[in-house]
Amino acid sequence: MLRLFRHERGMALFAVLTVIFILSLLGALILYLSGKEMGLSALRVIGAQSMYIAEGGAFSGRGALMALMGADPIGQSTVDPSLDGAIMLDWYADGVPDQQNAFRIFDFLVLDGLRFTFAATSATEMLSFHVNWGLPEPHRKLQAAAGLPPSNPLGEGNYSATVNVRRRLAPHPDDVSQPHRYVQRVGADEFQFFYTYEIVSDGRVSPQARRRIALRGDYSIHIQRQNFAQYALFSHVHRGPGGESLWFANMSSYDGPVHTNTEFRFAYFPKFGTPDSQIPCDASRARATPLTSAWNTAWFFNRGSPVRRTANENVVSGQRRDAPVLPDCDSNSSNDHGNLPANFTRGVATIPIPTNPYSQKGVSIGRDPADTTAVSNLQIRGSIPELPNNTDPVPSGIYVPVQDINGNGTSDVDEPLAGGIFVQGNLNSMTLGMTDSGASPGACSQGPGSPGGCAVYTLVQGGQTVTVIVDRVSQRTTVTNTSWPVVSQTRAFAGVPKG
Repeated sequence: MLRLFRHERGMALFAVLTVIFILSLLGALILYLSGKEMGLSALRVIGAQSMYIAEGGAFSGRGALMALMGADPIGQSTVDPSLDGAIMLDWYADGVPDQQNAFRIFDFLVLDGLRFTFAATSATEMLSFHVNWGLPEPHRKLQAAAGLPPSNPLGEGNYSATVNVRRRLAPHPDDVSQPHRYVQRVGADEFQFFYTYEIVSDGRVSPQARRRIALRGDYSIHIQRQNFAQYALFSHVHRGPGGESLWFANMSSYDGPVHTNTEFRFAYFPKFGTPDSQIPCDASRARATPLTSAWNTAWFFNRGSPVRRTANENVVSGQRRDAPVLPDCDSNSSNDHGNLPANFTRGVATIPIPTNPYSQKGVSIGRDPADTTAVSNLQIRGSIPELPNNTDPVPSGIYVPVQDINGNGTSDVDEPLAGGIFVQGNLNSMTLGMTDSGASPGACSQGPGSPGGCAVYTLVQGGQTVTVIVDRVSQRTTVTNTSWPVVSQTRAFAGVPKG
């Protein structure tokens, strides 16, 4: 017969209480650790969010810098027309780096009609900007740095970003034997400025998460005298010769920049951009080209009841009736209403046109563009070997001025071009196109300035046809002129047309 003594009953109760205490302690510890883990997970989440927000802020800063530099959106940033070659030559300072002013150009960049006023000198090493996405302008999102950078909301947090642009010594793009400079002169009234950008972005998520991202890279900007040849279509006043309205319609298609100093008119869905050339074609790969107008309005056909709107497209009762769009992959215009919108921007700066035609006429025979005096018959005759030097009126014809090195009165092979293309009288037609790479005559090179081949100009006046093939990479120009003797109607000259 077993007996349980009193002190043994006490020990059993103590053991039970000890086990309960230990289990309670373990449970509390598990709950504590679980709470800690949940808290750490939340911190990791907001930490990751703040890092992504900082990254987004850095890339928004780079996008804002690209917009200011005219790189994205393409064509939105312009150079104030008061900037000329003499001013840039002063910044170049005879190529002496320590005397060059690499930042004064920033005061001449115009974006959304606004300019900065840094008034930089040759001693300026860096310019600083703050990213401010709250600015009212559509593309200008940088402001001169002063005080703390503004906070920009993004996602569940915010970021502040600073863009620092430093000048950079760099080699001449075409002549490595020249010294490294902040500003390189690459042609007449043509300069290249070199910089390094650094973007520091701080992303924050309440209550205490904060991360920092930095981006760094090199870039340059190329400034030269504006050339209207860059446009697929340019109009000062977008109307016909008699003042009649001109409409872009379904069959209109432009692959290249299009601009007017007034306003455009759109009927249905004209196309502006580079279509996809791959097989099979994919409309999403179509590339936008700039479509800009100085006025903030546009006309839309509106099914025969034209309306003027301050908008990029005409939408009625939720249906898109008229709009400039990107090209697609077929010729069926019935489905163009679904095409992606073109890169259309209204209200850009007016592009000044030459006020004196003599500067353009003079350039065609090789004169200084700054010379606005009347072009004389003797000057024209002096630039075209086949024309005798007398005071007779220049006969109608198509001429490619050449320097008559040997004085034999003939445009000989390998002689340097003297100007551009000069036309006396009216043309029957002029056609612009491109050759395939390696096309004959002339061996067109691949490379910058000659994408996929050479520029081809075909001009017809009466019974004369002149074809000019320009290879800017090899700096050669091939001319076929039906007015020359049959045995030598095709000749290759040194250089490319000026202008």
